[in-house]
Amino acid sequence: MDAYRTLLLILASIFLTANCWANSSDELEQSYSHYRDSDHAYDLHTISSAANYIWSPLDTRIPNYSFSDAAHWIKIELRNTTGAPYQGFISVKTPHQDYLSALLVREDGTRTQIKTGDRTPFKSRIQDHRHFHFELALNDNETTTFYLQAKTHDGLFEALPIEILPEEQWHRSTRMDSFVFGLYFGAAFILLLYNLILFTVTREKLFFLYSVYLTAFIAWNITFTGFAFQYLWPNAPHWNNIFLPISIILSFASLSLLSSYFLDIKNSSPMLFKALVVMNSLQIFPLLLAILDSYATAFAFIVPVSTVTSVIIMTVATKQALKGLRSAQIFLAAWAVLVISIFVYLAQIMDIIPATSIAAQALNVGSIIEFLILAIALADRFNRGQQHYLEEQTELAQSHSRRSKKLMEIVNERTEQLDMANAQIANMAATDPLTGLYNRRYFAKQIEIILTDTIHQGDFFCILLLDLDYFKAFNDRYGHAAGDRALIHFSRVFKKHFEGTTDQVFRVGGEEFAVLFSDKDVNSIQSKIGSLRFAMSEVEIQLPEEQTGRVGFSGGAAIVPSNSSKPGSSLVFRLADESLYEAKALGRSETVIRLMNKRDANKSTKLQETVL
Repeated sequence: MDAYRTLLLILASIFLTANCWANSSDELEQSYSHYRDSDHAYDLHTISSAANYIWSPLDTRIPNYSFSDAAHWIKIELRNTTGAPYQGFISVKTPHQDYLSALLVREDGTRTQIKTGDRTPFKSRIQDHRHFHFELALNDNETTTFYLQAKTHDGLFEALPIEILPEEQWHRSTRMDSFVFGLYFGAAFILLLYNLILFTVTREKLFFLYSVYLTAFIAWNITFTGFAFQYLWPNAPHWNNIFLPISIILSFASLSLLSSYFLDIKNSSPMLFKALVVMNSLQIFPLLLAILDSYATAFAFIVPVSTVTSVIIMTVATKQALKGLRSAQIFLAAWAVLVISIFVYLAQIMDIIPATSIAAQALNVGSIIEFLILAIALADRFNRGQQHYLEEQTELAQSHSRRSKKLMEIVNERTEQLDMANAQIANMAATDPLTGLYNRRYFAKQIEIILTDTIHQGDFFCILLLDLDYFKAFNDRYGHAAGDRALIHFSRVFKKHFEGTTDQVFRVGGEEFAVLFSDKDVNSIQSKIGSLRFAMSEVEIQLPEEQTGRVGFSGGAAIVPSNSSKPGSSLVFRLADESLYEAKALGRSETVIRLMNKRDANKSTKLQETVL
């Protein structure tokens, strides 16, 4: 819980910092005015000669025209009063305006025209950035006029935050923008990966549905923030505009499905469940409109359908929260955050509230908060499910008075097993369950790491493979239980022998073990091998009917000399394996040690054969 809270505070503060990082330059004298061109009478060639009376003052740096069929012109008159030449950028900080046309008229009459927008290929933008940026260069005391025309494909405008920054400050602002969204998407992907792992381990459907929702939402937000157009399909503006509303619909549909399952709406509120099914079915219509590239109409349809869906889900969540169900209370808080952030965004789109830089980030801040709270709700629900299971077991034990003690022992045993399983999840992939030694998978990872480190430090590296002789016959004669005891007993000898050292021992097969170690010279390594063989030869195995016996073993070792060129780990392992088979061929209970050639890793020298 503390980790979630810390991550939440960090991301929220960074988003707010990012929005305060860059404000429009006050070094230039600036005058903003606006003209609503309902008849589309002007273009870049004629707008500069338009009469002054058509222009009206623009008192905001974030103009928002919501739903409109008109073309909208913004005129910015600039004068450089810095006392030096000025280099900077005029930025329109939205990735989704359909068409933007810009005209820069300098004092000497020089005219620069640019046509761009998210319905043109990404390369139409002057800067390789998700927003629209126009270069600005002014001599000292020079005046210039910047004209910006915004048009839409089907009548829906995005808010148009305008920012004028000196070049150095602009670079800082764009770097901060990339950093913030890198953190945002990084956190979202971590949550996604974490919940996929939880689903893989627990097979709990809630974690899968949450992962589907996160995937859909991330896909939408990557598109919504313009990164998909910049990096994934820069030459497909048509697809970019189609995929955006589709991803909205998929995000809301997956969230609705998750909510329905989480709150068990089908059983807890059957009538509201039917209404929810109807609302989700209606999403087919905006989906078809999106495919037909009617974004504004699809958006206008999505809003009321999503609103009704949200009301249904929040009604059910509120009813359950009022009953004291903690997971429902947490879930309701997550939905409230999301709904508020969506409302703030939609309200500025529809010009209900003023467009601000903080409102522009409402969805990003709100969504990451909603992700984290929803994850907490899922964890609480899952834990309560586990707790409910244990309570049922306890009640069952109490209902049978004569068997209460035995049943309580079973419940406690299961509880202990569950706790142990939870504690072992972290190292399950690396540990052999029978012996407690590292397993073959972990061996495959460590051999390359230890080999590289050892060669780098100038030490000798050794792989020792040990195989219990005639172990199948031992199992057939004394039973698998005795065989397991033998394996466990040898594993304890290994652990005790290597206690306090950096050497590592693994169980890599049924009766096959491996040891990875290093030392300063060959003699020291041979001494280690001899010491280990002696310790193993002293092991007595407890057999049935209070008998004891010993199990022989064969060994094969491959030594990589110090300061040699690093061979592949698979080659070293193969040489050790061949040495093991050679030891077996010599009659078992032997160890063959080979030293690899410094210059030719494919050649080796037999150092010794040890027979015990």
